[in-house]
Amino acid sequence: MPETPISVKQLYNSMGVVPKTHVLDVKTTPFTGVTFTIDGVTHSTDWEGTLNEQSWTITMPPSVVSGGKTYNFYNWENGSTNRIRTISLTTDMVVTATYSEYIPPVAGYPANTFGEQWFTWVYRAQEKRWYKGGVAQ
Repeated sequence: MPETPISVKQLYNSMGVVPKTHVLDVKTTPFTGVTFTIDGVTHSTDWEGTLNEQSWTITMPPSVVSGGKTYNFYNWENGSTNRIRTISLTTDMVVTATYSEYIPPVAGYPANTFGEQWFTWVYRAQEKRWYKGGVAQ
C-alpha cells in the first residue's frame, strides 16, 4: 500500500503537539485600510490575527493615497524606518506603521549637481512638525 503524505499540522495533531500561537495586531496611522503583506499573504489595516509562534515578515507599501493625498511610509512604533519588518512573535503584539503626507517640492528651486532639488524646511503649526522636501521629519 503506498504511503499517504500528511501535512505538518496533521503530524502535530497526531502526536498531540499543538503549536503555540499569539495575536498579532497591525495598525496604521493616521488612517486605516492600508494593504500590506505578512509573509506574502495580503491583509488590510487595522488587521488582527492569530499566528504561530515564529518569525514573520511584514511588508508595508512605500506610499498610499488616502483622501486624495499621497502619504509615504515614515516609521514603525519602535522607530525603525524600514517598511519591511521581521518580527519574532513570542507574545501577543501590536505594531503600528506611521505614514506622513507627501508635500511636493516647490517649483523653481535650483537642482544641485546630483539632480536633486534644494528644499526649504517648512513648519506646520497645526501638526507641530517640520517638513523637508515634502516629507515630515
